[in-house]
Amino acid sequence: MDAAKVGVLASQGLATVKVYEKPKIAVLPTGEEVIAAGKKLKPGQLYDINSHTIAALVSAQGGTPVKINIAGDKKEELRAANQRRVKKRYYRAFRRVIRRRAGSAGGCD
Repeated sequence: MDAAKVGVLASQGLATVKVYEKPKIAVLPTGEEVIAAGKKLKPGQLYDINSHTIAALVSAQGGTPVKINIAGDKKEELRAANQRRVKKRYYRAFRRVIRRRAGSAGGCD
């Protein structure tokens, strides 16, 4: 809540108001062919753009995005990523987890 909104509330005689914490949304990019920006592309690879786009959308809608490291497409890798999330107690910290597959060049797409 910014200063202008606080002023408007006070101008209406409100001493207290109910507010809510911004929801934390985990963004988990997946794909064998997906790599983080800043690394050199090898044949068949592409940069992770989905997590950046989704994080920007979450921010624009008032949420707090938290990007999680890229996981592969294989069930074992996704299971491991989920276990790391649970181990770090992310399961309580996030209101939602968005998992987005690259959907282009990987063998499991």
